[in-house]
Amino acid sequence: MIYVLFFLILICSSFARPAPSSSISDFNKRNSKPRHVGYKCLSSQVNIRDIRSTMKGACDHIRKRKQKKGFSLFLFDLFGGPISVKPFPETVKFGFPKDAQMDAVPETALFMHSFNFVVFSPSKCQFLGMVREKADPDETSYMSCKKATWPLNWFEVMDPRSLEGYGADELEK
Repeated sequence: MIYVLFFLILICSSFARPAPSSSISDFNKRNSKPRHVGYKCLSSQVNIRDIRSTMKGACDHIRKRKQKKGFSLFLFDLFGGPISVKPFPETVKFGFPKDAQMDAVPETALFMHSFNFVVFSPSKCQFLGMVREKADPDETSYMSCKKATWPLNWFEVMDPRSLEGYGADELEK
């Protein structure tokens, strides 16, 4: 009987989590609910966590590609993975360095084409900005995205991963 009670207490305590903002100083703030931090491109919102993971994957891909030569480079390009890193064509318009690269940030729906791109400097793997491809079929052009915050959904509040990714300013250092 004691073992069953101990087991139930152990199971129940594993589901208990601290409140997202449990410090006393947060009680007096207005709108103190946790919020996503990221970039807003027209109606789509891109979380900082997604931007960081896209940049990390793209920088790793570029670094691995630089280590390959000859036939192994050909094989790496053929089977190296679904990374869509390419040079950013409008560096002068946005004031980015000439070697700026861009990579698509994956959409939440699996088979949707992404129009949002992270622009970064490959030499330092430094974030330069977020852009969105304009939906003009005749010419490819890009527009800048703005920093934004938005509230968490009700089911995201209990997910500890949704509290990661604060600090959009960290990317721009």
